[in-house]
Amino acid sequence: MGNIEALASCYRRLDIRLNNLDNRKIMQKKIYFLQEFGFDFGYNFGFYIYGPYSAELTSDAFRLDEQFDVARRTITRQRLDSEHRRLLNQLNILIRDIPSNELADRLELLSSIHFLNNHIFEPIDNLEDMVTEIRKRKPDRFRRNEIENAWNRLEENDLIT
Repeated sequence: MGNIEALASCYRRLDIRLNNLDNRKIMQKKIYFLQEFGFDFGYNFGFYIYGPYSAELTSDAFRLDEQFDVARRTITRQRLDSEHRRLLNQLNILIRDIPSNELADRLELLSSIHFLNNHIFEPIDNLEDMVTEIRKRKPDRFRRNEIENAWNRLEENDLIT
């Protein structure tokens, strides 16, 4: 079960919007990475069409979004301490120079590589195998150089094991 109070605490800081598929992908991937960094949201992610996905997170986000619109004062939030702010900063460092019009697709690729490297029975721990796996799972979706760039970005941020 997800921690909706934790989600509420950083909802606006993450600029979460649910009005289209790209924004929902961005929300899923930001929360995925924050949770991987150690922010305790309590969501379970599986690998789906666009990479790591949590149906419970989607449900909670829509519920929270509606509550922000209708009854903002009733929302209980977890207080962000210095550690939580550090984790938010770590996410910002990971995505800092990605143009906003590319963010959904780039986060999809980054999180997919990260998930496949860290959360499957036999992790994919080298670039060549990852290129093959991403192309198999997402045919014609990402070019080789995009996969390489994402792999390198994850390595630079110590997210490849």
